[in-house]
Amino acid sequence: MMLPLDTLLGVYLVLQGLDYWTTIRAISNGGVEANPVVAKLMDKFGLKLGLGIAKVAGVAAGVVLYYYQQSEILVMLCIGYAYVVWGNFRVIRNTSR
Repeated sequence: MMLPLDTLLGVYLVLQGLDYWTTIRAISNGGVEANPVVAKLMDKFGLKLGLGIAKVAGVAAGVVLYYYQQSEILVMLCIGYAYVVWGNFRVIRNTSR
């Protein structure tokens, strides 16, 4: 049984916000950005704006997937971003000592 599409989009958007927040915290604590495209954006525009540009693109992609009712892809992205957020929390925990 799959979650309703509205709920999937909501989860995806929350994960985008958590990824933004945890990435900033992780990098501020000495972590590094693993995505080379996002890292280039952050080098060019700064940490918050560069990451924000990437998050706006991610949100736009999620809205397009929602519009075209691509729930399977949204589920996969949610799983992927949950893993990224979990990894960011691990970096924050390990570098905050």
